[in-house]
Amino acid sequence: MNCPQCGTAVESTMTRCPGCGNVAQLQYQTEFNPYASWPLRVGATLIDSLLVALPIDVLARATTSLSRYGRGAIVVAIYTIMVVVLLSRNGTTLGNLAVRTQVVRTSDHSASCSFTQALVRSLAQVLLYVTVIGLLLDIAFPVLNASNRTLHDFIARTVVIRADAPPTKSAKNTTPANSVPTWLGLIKNPDAP
Repeated sequence: MNCPQCGTAVESTMTRCPGCGNVAQLQYQTEFNPYASWPLRVGATLIDSLLVALPIDVLARATTSLSRYGRGAIVVAIYTIMVVVLLSRNGTTLGNLAVRTQVVRTSDHSASCSFTQALVRSLAQVLLYVTVIGLLLDIAFPVLNASNRTLHDFIARTVVIRADAPPTKSAKNTTPANSVPTWLGLIKNPDAP
């Protein structure tokens, strides 16, 4: 970043320009956007599909003699259950972990979505993806709003944020002092007294 007054290179951690001493205008050129971009969201979905849905489909093909639609229903059901469980635990799936995003409540970005929100979000996504129009609407919806929320996010009152996003002003620290957040939830910190 450069000082807007004299053009001297300034590090983001500096509070004063070393060239002219300017203090007031040393701010980031652009504000940090905490919302996950569309490519990150698509990447997380593709990773989830490859790591979760594809192995389930291969297993269903090998172990059952169901029709293509029967296997598809089994894959969608197991995939939905896994996503609901993972999202309700801490707001991340395997794909979210890989691209460093998290699904949170719209009212409080520091709180993971509840079990009900995760269930509504996943079921809305499945129902939207059954029809071509629903799929296209859901995929195009992030272009229409600043927070990159899809239609199933609006239905469940959730938003996907970047995991490195700073907490919002209304965010409260809900992590107990002697525990460590992990992708499986909170675990007791062995180093804490």
